[in-house]
Amino acid sequence: MTRRMALSRIIFGILLLALLYGGPHLYGRATAADKLAGCLVGTTSPQNVVVQLSYVPGPTQLEDLQRYGRYGGSHGNLQTVVLLDVPPQNVTLLSQLYWVDRVDAENGC
Repeated sequence: MTRRMALSRIIFGILLLALLYGGPHLYGRATAADKLAGCLVGTTSPQNVVVQLSYVPGPTQLEDLQRYGRYGGSHGNLQTVVLLDVPPQNVTLLSQLYWVDRVDAENGC
């Protein structure tokens, strides 16, 4: 193996690791605008939101979501999580999570 081939494999490995680590975050940021309800864009006060997921969240996901707001139940749908008093900056951050399907206002838009 030549020195050039070894260097290209190392660079490829580093790029692959960067893609595996940063890819989900980049995807979340790229799709955030489509996941956030229109009435929540640019909000300036704390909001009660409904976070829709494509799966039933486990304890780890519920703990992660509680970093953004106070847990308020699920409204009977196991794939939704209600978060209360979510600060405006956290509403945007919620929509950037790659594993979140949709962020809506609890009272509708």
